Amino acid sequence: MISVLIVNYLCHTLTAHALRSVLANDPSSQVIVVNNSNDQTEAEN
Repeated sequence: MISVLIVNYLCHTLTAHALRSVLANDPSSQVIVVNNSNDQTEAEN
């Protein structure tokens, strides 16, 4: 198992794409997503 850290900054679509890619390649991965934006709308997407 691998651990992956994905940092989001004002681009939830790329973050979602990265998350899907990681899970498609190794479904048992531990994934941590950090929202590094202060935009509340971005956090809700």
